[in-house]
Amino acid sequence: MEAGATWLDVHWSPAPNGGVVKYEVQYREATAPVWRGGAVSEWRVLEGRDELRDDRVVLPDLRPQKAYECRVRALTLEGYSVFTDASEAMVTGRRY
Repeated sequence: MEAGATWLDVHWSPAPNGGVVKYEVQYREATAPVWRGGAVSEWRVLEGRDELRDDRVVLPDLRPQKAYECRVRALTLEGYSVFTDASEAMVTGRRY
């Protein structure tokens, strides 16, 4: 993974059986768990990526020095898979 002040370069393992039509990527700002007083952010769909067929993507327009997590699912000829578990938190860089 690579990170800039406002973007993260994210990649994942391709679907095991191939036949992927496209991937759907969702992301959110990672916050403290609810039991520690944190709020759960809603998942946001990476917009404008209807033809996302590669196993990596850049998440743009993020806030500097914030942690984000993402999840992915594949669309195959049989339909959508379940989403992966949320990734470990990834932190954007500092803005200079």
